[in-house]
Amino acid sequence: AANWHDLTLHASGSELWTDEEVMERMELMTSNISSFSRLTDGYNFPFLSSLELNFERISAKVDLRDENFQPHLRWSLPSLTRFSFTGNIPLPFDNDIRHLSISYECRPGQNLDLHHLLMFLASCSSLESVDLRLIGWTSITSSETAKHPRVKSVSFSFSNCSVDFVRAFCHA
Repeated sequence: AANWHDLTLHASGSELWTDEEVMERMELMTSNISSFSRLTDGYNFPFLSSLELNFERISAKVDLRDENFQPHLRWSLPSLTRFSFTGNIPLPFDNDIRHLSISYECRPGQNLDLHHLLMFLASCSSLESVDLRLIGWTSITSSETAKHPRVKSVSFSFSNCSVDFVRAFCHA
């Protein structure tokens, strides 16, 4: 692990699973991710420059804001410059991320919390590029605005989002 440059942690589900299979596999995945978090607690990854955490298909089944699903919060990542998170807004952590990608699909009845997004962006003082993909959103909670003067490149993708949501997001 000390020599790793790239790390991808991918946990996914399937729409073809029965409800019983979903529960069984979600318990197993949650246990595995929790064990991975515990086993790597306090690790130093001196050369890790790219980290991808993909929880796309399980985001509706578990709370991805639980720190067990964000093991990087307890790692030393002095070389991390590229970070990709799928399934939620990551929790803030000390970083030198320059390139950020977030993909977040709406769960039924959920509002996008801009405060969480802005808190995370505020933790990224070296940020130069942002790729934000939002899927299926219809409502947003307003928040203060923030400026990120180092950001040079921004890409937004609003897939199946309501027009009102896109307007509110762009005015935030």
